[in-house]
Formats: sequence, C-alpha cells, structure tokens
Amino acid sequence: MFGIFYFTSVVVEETSSIEGDTTNYNPIEQFDQVSEIAGPNAQLTEITAKRVKFNGTLDLEAEYKPGPEVTFKFFQEVPAPEDAPPPGAIRNSDGQWYEKITITASKPGTWGHVTSNSGGVQSEYQYVNLGLKKDVSSPRNSKPGEEINTPQCQFKDFWNEAIKQGATPDAVSDITYDEDGYTFELNTQNTQLKLEFDQNCQLIKEEEDIPTKNESPTNAAKRILKEQGDLEKLEHLEEMEKRIEALK
Repeated sequence: MFGIFYFTSVVVEETSSIEGDTTNYNPIEQFDQVSEIAGPNAQLTEITAKRVKFNGTLDLEAEYKPGPEVTFKFFQEVPAPEDAPPPGAIRNSDGQWYEKITITASKPGTWGHVTSNSGGVQSEYQYVNLGLKKDVSSPRNSKPGEEINTPQCQFKDFWNEAIKQGATPDAVSDITYDEDGYTFELNTQNTQLKLEFDQNCQLIKEEEDIPTKNESPTNAAKRILKEQGDLEKLEHLEEMEKRIEALK
C-alpha cells in the first residue's frame, strides 16, 4: 500500500538578525557579519543590491513591493559526495566539488513557505526570516564563479556621480559588484542611467561616440540618444528636425 504522508510545521530556518539600523542597511559596512555567516572558507563571487537609496543604504523595512534586498553569493570547496563519479569521468572537471552559498538581506520578520517531497513524504513548513537568510546548494563539480576581493567602495559615491549626470536623489538604484567591478543602474520614467566603476571605485568612462562612415551628425546624435535610452531628448531632437525641414 502506498500513501503520501503530509505534515506542516512552523520553524526558524537558518536566518540571523541584522546588526545595526535596518532602515539604513549598508552592505559594505555590514559585510563582515555576512562573511561570518557564510563561513571561514567561503569565497565571495557577487553582491547585488536592489533599490539602493542616494545615501548608499537600503531601507529593509520599506513597505513597497518588491522591497529592497541584497544578495551575497559565495562558494566553498567541499569533499566529493560518496556517489560522485571519479576524476576524468566528467568532461572539464578537475575533481573538485563546490557548494554555492547565498545570503539574502531583506525585511526582518517576514514569513516564508516551503513545500518539499522526498521519498514519498511531502512536507510543508513556514519559517520566520530574521533578516539574513542563508541557503546552501547541493555539491556541484563546477565552480560557481570567480572569487573577488572584499568590497571597499561605498555605494553613496556611485550615487554622487549619478546625480552629477542627472539622477534625482528621490529614486532608488540597483548596484552589482562582481569580477568586472561595480555596475550602477537607474531606471525611472525620466532617467535611464548605467555607470560602471572599477575595483578601485573609479568611474570607467566610455569611449567618445563618433559618427560612423557616411552618418550625419544629426543621425549620430539620434543613434546615441536611442542607445542611452534618453527618449525625451530624442523626441525633442526629432521635433526640431521636423521644424527645420518645414522651413526649407
């Protein structure tokens, strides 16, 4: 006779309380706590901060959805599982196995829900997220990413540059740190801005756009505005072009 056993419970998963002010959470200043939770052998590969304020922090207590959050990605080397194939059996594998570790900083006190089915037993439970939630993947034989240094750049400095380029301080941005450096992205109705910074926090300036062969300066300007997503200026330029054409 076969049956599915089902039960529910309320538990606290591997979550930790956030140190400091959760309404002004600074991922850079709080990184030591996150790194400690990840473990002594964990290597950082990426940080993604969603909805960063102009002062470089996140209001994790915000009521709007989707709310601010920060995802920290790590990996660590682990022994091969007992049923792992021998080295050489898998193409491009050196025999080393890894666990991917993800720690997410989000609104404390929220409820999560998990349903799983293993061996014919279905289980379901709810958990309370205290603010920092740790997830560890099953072992894998491919490296989850390239390790990067402990972050040193303050997000407010990226915002200062963005404001110089037209961003308004009432908006929120997304900021990513990975092996290529830092990427600042802002998308609002009036502003679409993407800035890149190197590991030393310096702005990476794009090469100056020049007209392609047989391209008029006006068409070059329209192409650049379209690539930058500045639709308001593009529309203004096209309107001016129509007026000039009407006067001929």
